[in-house]
Amino acid sequence: MASRRLHLLLGLLIFIGVLANAIPLTAATAAPGPASYLPLPQPSSQQATENEIADLVVVPIDPSWDGSQLLRSRPLILNWNLNPAFSLGPTGAILDEAQARNELAAFLTLRGLPAMNVQAVLARFDDPDVVNVIAAPSIRAALLMLSGLEPYQAVIDSLIGGKNETGLPFAAVEFADLGIANAVATIHPPSAQTGGRFLMQIASVFVNEPPLQLLPAIIHESLHGDGENSGPEELAANILDTVAYGELLLIDPSAAYDGTQLTAYNNLQLYALLNSMGARGGGQIGINTSATGDIFVGPGLEAFDARSIRASILQDPFYGALGSNASAISPVASALLKRISGETSLGAFPVFDEALLALLDRGISQIITPDAALSLALTLGLNATAGSAEIQSTLRPATLLDLEARPFVPVRTSLFDLNTSRRPATTTDERTMRLALSESLAAHAATTLVRSQSLALFDDDAFEASYSDNQLRAALALLTAIDPWAPLVESVIAQESDAATWRIEFAPLPLPINAMYAQSLTGTAGVRINEYLIGDSLEVTAAAIIEGILLESDRRTPNTTTIAALMSTMAYAAMVDDFPSVAAKPTWGTISRNLDLLALLNSAPWSSSAGALAQEAIGFLAAAPGVTDVLPGLVQDAGSFQAYVLNSARADGVDTVTLSIPSKLLLDVAESSGAPLPQGAGGAVIDQMAMLQLDGRVSKLMAPEMTAAVLTALGLGVSL
Repeated sequence: MASRRLHLLLGLLIFIGVLANAIPLTAATAAPGPASYLPLPQPSSQQATENEIADLVVVPIDPSWDGSQLLRSRPLILNWNLNPAFSLGPTGAILDEAQARNELAAFLTLRGLPAMNVQAVLARFDDPDVVNVIAAPSIRAALLMLSGLEPYQAVIDSLIGGKNETGLPFAAVEFADLGIANAVATIHPPSAQTGGRFLMQIASVFVNEPPLQLLPAIIHESLHGDGENSGPEELAANILDTVAYGELLLIDPSAAYDGTQLTAYNNLQLYALLNSMGARGGGQIGINTSATGDIFVGPGLEAFDARSIRASILQDPFYGALGSNASAISPVASALLKRISGETSLGAFPVFDEALLALLDRGISQIITPDAALSLALTLGLNATAGSAEIQSTLRPATLLDLEARPFVPVRTSLFDLNTSRRPATTTDERTMRLALSESLAAHAATTLVRSQSLALFDDDAFEASYSDNQLRAALALLTAIDPWAPLVESVIAQESDAATWRIEFAPLPLPINAMYAQSLTGTAGVRINEYLIGDSLEVTAAAIIEGILLESDRRTPNTTTIAALMSTMAYAAMVDDFPSVAAKPTWGTISRNLDLLALLNSAPWSSSAGALAQEAIGFLAAAPGVTDVLPGLVQDAGSFQAYVLNSARADGVDTVTLSIPSKLLLDVAESSGAPLPQGAGGAVIDQMAMLQLDGRVSKLMAPEMTAAVLTALGLGVSL
């Protein structure tokens, strides 16, 4: 059984009092949903009484803008308390045959269909065979609104034409008491009771909804196949039904103001999509990340936070609890995906998995183009963001002598603004990557001997057999020439670690992070580098490899997550010191690392013995004296480098227990970096004492000359 859910957005609506009596929506499920209303979205760090746009420069959207200009002015701002597209009117009457027929005719006319085609669709509306499957006039009108509208004709063909796994029309598409809490629609697999056919049901509480507002739920359910449901399947169905709603509003913008429960939900889901970005960068729509880490921004939304539409969906515990098994896609899903470039890469028998979600992340902007996004933002009555109003003082270039004058503030804000990010355009063929490696080795002042050794390693047949990806192989070869990271990488290459063997590869990741670590039952350690970094600089790639390797631990804890982020950020700082132009590349990977580095430079060590902050030192556990935000002048806020890391996607799913046993590689790199972890009676552990000790040594690792060079490369300033 599968059902479409309101997930966390219903809680938002209820909290604000808009849907106080609503029943939530659901997406497809393998089993009935939970028996109570879903919890509210995860609260943000702000109090609900605060105005989260107080530090933003909020501007009206100009209809003359280019669409990409709009998408580089995110987050888009929603004034929940005043926007009529998100308010409810009186409950409408149930449509009779004539009224539903008129709604259908009006929509077909808006589409520009010739009168002859409109009459043919209306005749199908009256067809007894169609009525036998879909008795409710509003559902029938909704479905037939898709007539001849590609690729959504596939939904009609599946429901009443039998083009689905059974080869038969659905037993019924009807309003019913679902008996499933939090569900607006559900699909039942073929059974003896249904004559071997699918059965789709929509919660009877929505019988008054306009036909167009029913369509996202109908499309969603049609995307489910006859296999076991999964988390990726639900994510894909939710995202694709939201894309469909956006396309419907482009035909009939007035539908955004229907004033019903489903209208408010569908509008809010579309708003979440418009604020999400992905692999193609700031000027495009994606599903995995966002410009500032929050897609719900505006008066009335202070207590709610989600970093992307994907994250907002998974905040529903029901979706989050579904497995990640790769279930086969349905004929409808296949039809909807075919218009996305790269769809053939999914293979002859596509399944709902991370590869498919990565395709959506890259391809959504081919459907909801920047110009379409502009039209939809205007329809929803949104505003745009023109930057931060946080810093009003005049800035001068920062120097090493300004540690006491922190915070360091971005002068070139584009180096820290994901709105400016673009997908890397660098090709990664062997010749290009070898040239990039040679250039990086020269920039990092490698000796002639070391350069020759690193290039020889890149060319080595055995090394290539282990690391066939040219970019990853070049980044690994680069690290063998840079201290103190050379021993770390050489240990991995030599397979000298707690793991039996190592694999390092690019992969689509479920989170907007640089790298993930996992160890199989056979002992193979896997470092998966976010495919967002494909084509990025070798330095950014190398930092991600370091982070992934250092995530090796007996468990995922806040401490190991922070240390891996810290060490890789310091490695990036050292590489920027040698090669300053690396920090200017407008990619997701580079800008994300620049943000890491800014947060670190504005942090200071915490001395537990003195109970005071160090005035002229860099640490990671606290903000520098007098600094309340280590990301000043930007839309994002954080209280220290550690807080920045632990409030990011890096910390998703970490254990609540902070104590962990460090890996051999972490012990080795800490020792070679001059920051050895303290040893107890049973060996080294990462505990509070270890964190404090490392915190006090960051300044020694961030040499003064390096820090000065980084301040210049990042274009940081301090207030006059």
